Amino acid sequence: MSAWTDDRIPIVVAPLPGEALESWIGAYARRLRITSSGFLSLAGLHGSRTRPMALRLLPSEAAALERSTGVPLPTLASMTLEPYDEFAVSFFPGQRRLSRPVAWRFSGSRNRYCPACLAEQDGRGPVFWRLPWAFACLQHQCLLLDFCPACHRFPNHWKARRLGPSGTSSCTLNSSRGRTGPKQPCGYRLDEASALRLPGDGLALATQRHISDLLGKDHAARPAALAEFKQLYALAWRILRGLHTVLGLAPEVVHTALAECGGRLPEVHAREVGHDAHNVAVGTALALIALHPGHAEHESLFDWILKADHSLVQKQKFTIGLMAARWEWSGPELVERVLGRLDREATLHARLRYASATPQPRWPALNAALCDNLR
Repeated sequence: MSAWTDDRIPIVVAPLPGEALESWIGAYARRLRITSSGFLSLAGLHGSRTRPMALRLLPSEAAALERSTGVPLPTLASMTLEPYDEFAVSFFPGQRRLSRPVAWRFSGSRNRYCPACLAEQDGRGPVFWRLPWAFACLQHQCLLLDFCPACHRFPNHWKARRLGPSGTSSCTLNSSRGRTGPKQPCGYRLDEASALRLPGDGLALATQRHISDLLGKDHAARPAALAEFKQLYALAWRILRGLHTVLGLAPEVVHTALAECGGRLPEVHAREVGHDAHNVAVGTALALIALHPGHAEHESLFDWILKADHSLVQKQKFTIGLMAARWEWSGPELVERVLGRLDREATLHARLRYASATPQPRWPALNAALCDNLR
């Protein structure tokens, strides 16, 4: 904490290690027995809202919070999503509005939660819960929750409201949406919700540990970590789709991952997959096995993923270029691996063009039309 000034609030509530800004603001407000907006007004931020601030602080907001609470600017910034920009999330340039992230469509304006953590930390929680790659609590070995079990919406349990509820871990969303009469907060105690326990030595928790290590990389190592995130998502998306198209052909490890995460199939919607913690856990755990050698079913799982991808384009004429192009976004490493696997299904001309029979398949230097003219 910095030196005391005349602008300082006379009661100190220090941030917890890794805490989310909105969690800290709510805890500070409850300590002062005021609302979250009342706390911001006391800090000199009249009319400000916690939700956009939780994404990225404006310089004036950060200065006001530092001046009124004594929390240093670097600490305040670390409690938002800004340190993860162009890594785990993506902001529109010059704005604090999130664009489509590099992987899972998770807005960052909401957060998942672990009931046991809420109970132990008096309703407070980490900024990690706001990241799209967060799906499990390593401390309590459980799947994170996305929704309030009572109102079935994304809860805002860190907000301190004038009309309650008084519980520090309670859902503060209005329960009378779409009904007549006065609005009342849902009030469900989220720290009493039931979370799925995960095996301590299972696939999901091992994957979350690996993801947490990637998220903790310094800036010099982030390009490689970001490349892996793209590869994991490219694989996970096809895995989740394949569970609804070619599940009968899946290797045993697919069924193991499903059983670990509750035994139910993940949701898919039209061309998109669901982005709740369950989907992320199943998809990423299997994607990690398919991406990195070491597991006994590493190769068979990747072959099954290609079958799943092929099942999604059955109405189009198969070409090795069409299938490889579907992987282009994930980077050259996966594209080369896909080309090598598709070699046995390609024509002789395509095999020569993509060098798919060689140890290093590659995109052709010339386009297809020009190659045809040269034959």
